[in-house]
Amino acid sequence: MRLAKYIIFGVILCVAASVSAQFTNDFVENAPSTIGLKYVKQGHNQSAKWNSGLSKSSERIAQAGKKKAILASLILPGTGERMLDADNRGVFFSTTEAVLWLGFIGFSTYAGWRELDYQSYAKHHASVNAKGKDGQYWINIAGYDNIHDYNTVKLQNRRPEEVYPVTDEYAWDWESYDDRYTYDTIRIESRVVSQYATFTIGAIVLNHLASALDATYLYNTQLNATENSLSYQVAIPLP
Repeated sequence: MRLAKYIIFGVILCVAASVSAQFTNDFVENAPSTIGLKYVKQGHNQSAKWNSGLSKSSERIAQAGKKKAILASLILPGTGERMLDADNRGVFFSTTEAVLWLGFIGFSTYAGWRELDYQSYAKHHASVNAKGKDGQYWINIAGYDNIHDYNTVKLQNRRPEEVYPVTDEYAWDWESYDDRYTYDTIRIESRVVSQYATFTIGAIVLNHLASALDATYLYNTQLNATENSLSYQVAIPLP
């Protein structure tokens, strides 16, 4: 269980680290500039011509709307990055999304299995009727050997509203302390794994937000690079 927890937090840290690290890159790579020289004979146009121009890559960047890229990454992480020609970053966020969803499905499924296990165990070792019981009931039966011990403590603590009716529907009686301990171990394991599934959902939401922020950064950076890129054409007179 500790390993699974470390994996989840490791993925979260990787997402945050990737976004912060990539913020310092790509500006130079996405800031195209070209210089062209044109030679003319004397008597022809001898003045220097300075023309601004855009590369094909810059044109594609300009066509990718900011809102569209952000929304795409917010819905499916990595999509906005691909729209902005940042395929490697897109793959990272998409892969992270897939891993997190697989983790969520795995944790949820395993937690469900363990829930059925502890309910079945209680049925066979404490004669528990599992039908219609809430979460608090499963916690209560882990703390007392039988319903009589439980009711006695509640009455002593002046909490009669928490007393269970002594019927087959609510009664339990553990065969031994070891059985009760084993039951509680399985129940706690199911609860912990269920919490891991919840943490994974949080990591998924974080991945969506991180990808949307990354797409915003990419768009702004590449747009600035496009606006600042110049293609110079200089006409030099020849004798």
